[in-house]
Amino acid sequence: MKSILRLRLSIPQMEMKSLYDIALEIFLFLYYINIVRIASLWSCTYCIRKIELLGLIYLGSIIFSVLLTRKEDAFFRMVVKIKIGFIGAGAVASALGKFFSDAGYEVLYKSKHSLSAQKLADATGGLAFDCYTLFLKEADMVWITVPDDAISSVVQELSRYDLEGQHICHTSGVHSSEILLPLTLKGALTFSCHPALPFSNSSKVINAMFTVEGDTDRICELLEVAGLRYLIIDSKDKVIYHAALCIASNFMVTLAAEASNMLSGLGLTDEQISFVLFPLMEQNLQNMISFGVKNALTGPVSRGDIGTVEKHLKALEGESELYKILLDHTARLAMETERIDKKTLKLFSKLT
Repeated sequence: MKSILRLRLSIPQMEMKSLYDIALEIFLFLYYINIVRIASLWSCTYCIRKIELLGLIYLGSIIFSVLLTRKEDAFFRMVVKIKIGFIGAGAVASALGKFFSDAGYEVLYKSKHSLSAQKLADATGGLAFDCYTLFLKEADMVWITVPDDAISSVVQELSRYDLEGQHICHTSGVHSSEILLPLTLKGALTFSCHPALPFSNSSKVINAMFTVEGDTDRICELLEVAGLRYLIIDSKDKVIYHAALCIASNFMVTLAAEASNMLSGLGLTDEQISFVLFPLMEQNLQNMISFGVKNALTGPVSRGDIGTVEKHLKALEGESELYKILLDHTARLAMETERIDKKTLKLFSKLT
């Protein structure tokens, strides 16, 4: 098995010991203590030293057994860190590679653009590979970080190799680990691991929530040791999960762009627009963090101000489609949080 278990398996006849075995060893250790006491009565210094030595050996065995009996590989994970390989050399591989490298892991890169892979390797103190054979031999865990539409071609390429015991994941938000099925059939342990983070040069991986599914045992251990948060999701829920993230993240940028265009049409400069919108958006985000998403709603709809909304629609004339869609959802949210009553909700509905 290609994992940090290799250190444990390389120790001859080393097995995980049960609590029963440990209890028995403690009993034997106490038994030796009694023998020491008896030997002391005989005033046999030589016997005492020999027996004390055996007792110390048993004590060491007990301590080592306790370490081995804790959470799987807990002891060895602290001693040996795995090699993490990235297929793809884009923003995701760059951010994750830097994070794991800074955490003390050796990072490896493979990309169809060899110069990009080498650039990331140079930046993170890792290694770049030109061929999959050596890359797969060195990597203990492989992360496929290519765009969603390119995953299938990477899977097809990897399926030509012996992957027995290899841990392989992709970082797509929408795809489950089922897309890696050809690799599972080749002996790989497959899973998906999506970091909920908009990746850029300033992305802070430590702040991300990682959503995992599939054969998750090893990735959960890695994330725990690296100090990263994660949740396990059902494979069938990934598409809805990803759609929700797109609404909260990508569509937020779209809404900001729409608002920017409206203000630009009034003659505001980009700098002025940023001064108007960003503090507004930042405070809204802070309110959601502090009070909860639904409790952070403000504005004319939350106050039931029909007249203000009617003026908005009149001013927008034929460009009010997006406004009406958002109005409908916002009015329902205001009703749900008891900011407006059913009568006011019906009045807003008539405007949409």
